Parts: sequence; structure tokens; C-alpha cells
Amino acid sequence: MRHIFLLAGASLLLCGTARGLAAQQVAQSGATQPSARANVARQAAAPPCTYAACALRVEPSFFDGPRLVRGTSGTTAAGLSTLRPAELAKLFAGNDSASVYALRFLRAERVNRVLTFGGIVLGAVGLAQPARLNGLTVVGAGMLATSVPYQIAAQRGLSRAVWWYNAALPAAPSDHE
Repeated sequence: MRHIFLLAGASLLLCGTARGLAAQQVAQSGATQPSARANVARQAAAPPCTYAACALRVEPSFFDGPRLVRGTSGTTAAGLSTLRPAELAKLFAGNDSASVYALRFLRAERVNRVLTFGGIVLGAVGLAQPARLNGLTVVGAGMLATSVPYQIAAQRGLSRAVWWYNAALPAAPSDHE
């Protein structure tokens, strides 16, 4: 019974560590972002990027995991399987709301991955034991169940980040103007 509490404590420690690492990486990535003046100057110098050419969307991929692709061409803007905060911070740098939701996505997805991986490992080890319903199996199932709200929060954060980014893009000029 004591090892169940040790495993539960270790899983909570892992969640806290993942949250602390995410906050540290977010703070580091925020320190490397260019200033607001640099963003405004760059946007003024560059031609306007239309919705059709620059809108983001999430596309699933079997081997590489989901990725953010840009425009009708579908060029990869960011891979979501590696969760690089600097890459997402740079992608959403010009839009404050999109940046906030992208950071929420990163935090929730990191916790989700730790809980999911830990739950699968503990559940598999527990199921490999002679008594299949044991502490490891219960803790693993609990970690998997706990990961579900974080997965939903991550998906919601990414959806909102993409929406805010796309909402700021100008529409293509019409032929009637």
C-alpha cells in the first residue's frame, strides 16, 4: 500500500516539475522576443499577408504528430510534436491574444504528456504483474483519467490561438474594389 502512495507522490512531483519547466521555458522564450517596435516596423515593411496565403490550421500527421500549416499551400509553420516554446512564440509574436492562448496550449499539453506517458507506463507495469488489479494499475488509470482535462485545455488553447491569429489577417482584396 505504501508503494501506491509513493507512486502517486512521484506522479504529482512530475506534474509540478513539468509545470515549472514550462513556466521557465515560457519566461526564457519571452525574453528573446523582439520588441513591439521591431514587430511594427517589420509588419510595415512587409507586404500584407492575406488570409488565403497566411491563415493557420492544424493538420494531423500519423508519424510526426499534429502540425500547424500555413495558407492554401499547406507549408509547415510549426510542428506540435516537439513543443518548442520559442517556435510558437515567434509564430504568434504579432498578436497578443494568440500568444497568450499558445502559451496556455504549451502548459496544458506538457502536463498532459507527462500524465499520459506516466499513466501508460504504470498501467502496463501493473497489468504485467500476476495480480492485474494492483496499485500500479490503479495509479496508472488515475493518471490517464487526470490527463483528459489537460488534453481538452490544450486543444482549446491551440484552437483559440489559431483563431486569434487568423482573425487579425486581412482578407484578400476583392476584384470589385
